[in-house]
Amino acid sequence: MKRKFIIGVLAFVSVFFAVFGLSMQSVQAQRATSATVGKSAFPGDFYHVRVANQQVTIGSPANEARRKGGEPTRAVRLTRNYYIGKYPITAVEYYRVMDDAASNRILGMNNFSQHRFRDNPLNPMESVTWWHAVAYCNERSRLDNLTPAYTIRLTRNSRGNLTDINVTWNKSANGWRLPTEAEWEIAARAGTRTAYSFGSSLTARQANFGSRRTTEVGSFPANAWGIHDMHGNVWEWCWDWFESYVDSRGVDRTFSGVMTDPSGPSRRPDAEHLMGDGIVIANVRVLKGGSWNEGADDSRPARRAGMPESYYWGDHVESVFGTGGIRAASNGVVGFRIVRNAP
Repeated sequence: MKRKFIIGVLAFVSVFFAVFGLSMQSVQAQRATSATVGKSAFPGDFYHVRVANQQVTIGSPANEARRKGGEPTRAVRLTRNYYIGKYPITAVEYYRVMDDAASNRILGMNNFSQHRFRDNPLNPMESVTWWHAVAYCNERSRLDNLTPAYTIRLTRNSRGNLTDINVTWNKSANGWRLPTEAEWEIAARAGTRTAYSFGSSLTARQANFGSRRTTEVGSFPANAWGIHDMHGNVWEWCWDWFESYVDSRGVDRTFSGVMTDPSGPSRRPDAEHLMGDGIVIANVRVLKGGSWNEGADDSRPARRAGMPESYYWGDHVESVFGTGGIRAASNGVVGFRIVRNAP
């Protein structure tokens, strides 16, 4: 897909809505300011960071450079501590957990063959739907002897074709899951309130954006909490349904008070949305962080974008539900990182 089309679609959506180990059974942590850097005892496992419960402000002020609509500031309070990966899930991590057998067992469909950048298994996994991201979380939880965070229910029609996938979240489970938008943005900011975790601007030495491809995770500097690739490289799925923060006049909504443990709308939105090319989309989840394909403005922590749970970045957009059932497809710019509840 051409870059200008991708940027246009992301801009439109944001307006109406925006490596080796499998076990994390043992955690040894070293205290930091608002986060703790820890490492699993399992050899070769990636580091993770423990983020303490806290109250902060997310979103962007009206005078922030490169600001988009629909990013109002809002006070949030997190009552849960959580671990978050220092890196997005890599290709090798993904395929060690989610082979076709696991994908069929959990989702009733294969993995996809559109994974784009195959030359380095330490690049972030991309071309992955939201469904496959949550299925990965559950399967990794099972392998790690943790309680899965998600219940995944499949619906089929009379011919046996898959017609719906419904996911619910057990918020008390200790298994792996996707971050909420608030958890993601707090970890990306790492205690800052500037446009980027590195300051008011972002350079090509600090993140992978506006380039031609993904780069190996950890190739660019970490933020103050030791978390890499929160600016660019791949967009990252969050748990939340996308909710528009722009009112009917096109003005950012105003939030008062404090939102405690926000996780988006409590139910799947009923509305469908008409894309600029006449394609209807629905079931939109939050994306954060920008990617290698977009500019620095999309890599700001406050930036809100959204895509359907199943989406295809190609020369056209396919409907999620076809006459024969779900036609799930994937993309070249979206990946994910995982979190889990922490003591």
